[in-house]
Amino acid sequence: MEQSELTNFISCEIKDIKRGNLSNQPGVYILYRKGHTSQRYLNKDTTGLIYIGSSSNLQQRINSLKNGILRNNPQIHSINKRLNSYFTDSQDIGYYLIKYQYLKSVEESKDKEKELIEKYFKKYLDLPILNSKR
Repeated sequence: MEQSELTNFISCEIKDIKRGNLSNQPGVYILYRKGHTSQRYLNKDTTGLIYIGSSSNLQQRINSLKNGILRNNPQIHSINKRLNSYFTDSQDIGYYLIKYQYLKSVEESKDKEKELIEKYFKKYLDLPILNSKR
């Protein structure tokens, strides 16, 4: 994913997220792990991108993701179980960066998520590591 495609995204470290900083609007989010490189089918992804998602309420979703990482609890957010299988230090909140964008509707969020995943897939012929069901 090119940086120019993400110009309307807000970027911050997961550790700096506070409930009051986020809106409960729908949107998309991209989770990165600093310094991570993953071998995708076509070539290496050196961006650190590990997950693309959408939500009807970004405040709730991003906070549940943060709490799931901090508490190492896969029941809080669905990707935490996969995080634990890829990274032994998955609960170290300092490794994670998130980019998110508010959108007007849930439908627009789902469409944007699909578009971002398709762009990623076109570039690597694979899904981000936590989007795949492997």
